[in-house]
Amino acid sequence: EQGQFILTDDIEVIKQEIARSREDENAWPKIHYLWPQHPIAEWVGDRMLAAFGRHTAPVIELPEGLSNGESVFIINGMVPNRKSHPLVNEWLGVSFKDDTFHRIEPFADLLNRTGLGAQPIPNRGKSLPLERLQKQLPAAVTKAHAWVIEKRDAFEQQINQKLDEQLTELDRLRERQMQQLELSLQGSRQQEGAKAHLRATREQDINTLFDQYIQWVEETMTTERQPWLQVICVLISAQGDS
Repeated sequence: EQGQFILTDDIEVIKQEIARSREDENAWPKIHYLWPQHPIAEWVGDRMLAAFGRHTAPVIELPEGLSNGESVFIINGMVPNRKSHPLVNEWLGVSFKDDTFHRIEPFADLLNRTGLGAQPIPNRGKSLPLERLQKQLPAAVTKAHAWVIEKRDAFEQQINQKLDEQLTELDRLRERQMQQLELSLQGSRQQEGAKAHLRATREQDINTLFDQYIQWVEETMTTERQPWLQVICVLISAQGDS
């Protein structure tokens, strides 16, 4: 009605609305469940993405949470496996004070420090120090790249042990399959020629199956060498910029 949608994430409200609509044969629930894949949520996301062009990111002035002259680049660093599935996915803040690199902090710590997202932030439409931020950008990306590489290396140390264990177990399982094949052939009354053909065929099938699975395990658990970085936005203090 009147071009409006009423959405909620409260399950009890949805249940009550469905029960109400069932009382009327021609009624349809007026309140709909809000979830990430709801068309309205996707539409809003598309509208927000369309507000910024390629290779651009918003600059947000925070009324509190940052020190005077501080700027923070929020960066997403992702390292995929050989199948392009993310194995390392880190959000971080690269902080500068008066054009000098200050520190890197995890995104969760940055949220706690700044309260970002806790309340609406008005867009005052004032001019922002974009030229200064653009000069800081290369250093921010370099620092983020090194930080994500460290996370990837730490992840690889953990995952390599699991990978070795998986490959060792697969080798054991392959050997047991070969032993089972020999046992089944020993009890067979087939001619030796037929046994040899069956043995060769089954060994090839076993090796093909295990080789394919080993390749899948390696591609799934092995990271690429270079991370993918995206600047999500830049936070600046509203106190020191005009």
